[in-house]
Amino acid sequence: MKALSARDLVFTTDQPDARPAFRFEDATGVDLDRMVVPRPTPPVFVLQRVTDFLLRNSPGLPDKRLANAVKESF
Repeated sequence: MKALSARDLVFTTDQPDARPAFRFEDATGVDLDRMVVPRPTPPVFVLQRVTDFLLRNSPGLPDKRLANAVKESF
């Protein structure tokens, strides 16, 4: 995947779910702003071979910028 940009997204589930809300693999240019995830239980994100990742302004989640993530979860 190349150049994904998303903002003001709210994710909900009918029942509790232990799976990560987001999984990106072989991706470049992921820009996420104001993502709302119900009861964020780590890991919320799983990244494999991702370059240029940016997460910001998301309640309950830390702002994070990664130039290169070979294998990262948070």
